[in-house]
Amino acid sequence: MVRLDAPLYLQTIIYNNSMPDYHRVRVEGGTYFFTVVTHLRRPILTSTHARGILHDAWANVKERFPFETVAICLLPDHLHSIWRLPEGDADYSMRWKEIKRLFSRRYLAEIGPGEELSPSRQKRGEAAIWQRRFWEHTICDEGDLEEHLDYIHYNPVKHGYVKRPANWAYSSFARYVKEGIYDINWAGGDEGRIQKLDWEKIFIFGAFLTHPTHCGLSPAGNIVYNEPRLYDRILMINRSIQSQLKLMRG
Repeated sequence: MVRLDAPLYLQTIIYNNSMPDYHRVRVEGGTYFFTVVTHLRRPILTSTHARGILHDAWANVKERFPFETVAICLLPDHLHSIWRLPEGDADYSMRWKEIKRLFSRRYLAEIGPGEELSPSRQKRGEAAIWQRRFWEHTICDEGDLEEHLDYIHYNPVKHGYVKRPANWAYSSFARYVKEGIYDINWAGGDEGRIQKLDWEKIFIFGAFLTHPTHCGLSPAGNIVYNEPRLYDRILMINRSIQSQLKLMRG
């Protein structure tokens, strides 16, 4: 059971192999949180060999189809990441498809096959490396970004791999410590967060949430939506997220 009143980084994760259908919101030049899971949650991602393959696939796709990696955490059977896409671009699905394809092809060639293929995967020509789908959430404001950054960096602690985020080598936490966002001893919550993220930091990390012609800041520092339809779409996806959280948050 997921407690909706609990901080995001403490919420219980439940993964499903067949995720329910939902409407993906695509904001050109937007910032997105992703969860990508291995097939049958096989713990294959953090070996030295697999990490090298994923790094190369990531770099290949990033060079051909640019995006900024705002934050990332790699765990044995899944990964979380926040991306910012270029202005005029909202095609994150194509990028993930390419990363999965390049990783799977080289993993199979260099490490070996995954689980036995189901008839449906044989028909589609798919390897048993990744779950077919991924979870995406459009970052809609500053607090949403902070909450997902905390969630990503706290995830290894929540899963019992380490006592503190600083002890997990496969995340962007060290970069955020260097930038002065977290204290190295941060272990969840506001204590140990040296400063709250401000918009200057968000720009530095490449995490401005939407296309600037659609969203800006008031003199008081509040978000102003210049296009009402965008605000309506964000409200819609937030309602969808709440209704699907039990199955889809990771």
